[in-house]
Amino acid sequence: MSKGARVAVFMALASLANIAVTGLLFIALLGLYSLTLAKILPPDAVIWVLMICFVLSLVGAVLVYKKLLALLQKDGKLDAWLGMKPGK
Repeated sequence: MSKGARVAVFMALASLANIAVTGLLFIALLGLYSLTLAKILPPDAVIWVLMICFVLSLVGAVLVYKKLLALLQKDGKLDAWLGMKPGK
């Protein structure tokens, strides 16, 4: 497999994983809302809660992505698999 193909596969898998993590965080945040604040806040607040949960899930997914990428780059296996030398 060529270097470009490896990078393309990595980007596709990373994008799918990022979407999955975003979805899972969004569902988890909505579940947390339904267990806690849904009983207190008026029904009109649902729109704001959805927006806040979505933004928090995006931020959380970016943080998870950065952490996983740092872990994969730590031992150099990712750079070796992609055909890149560490430090370039």
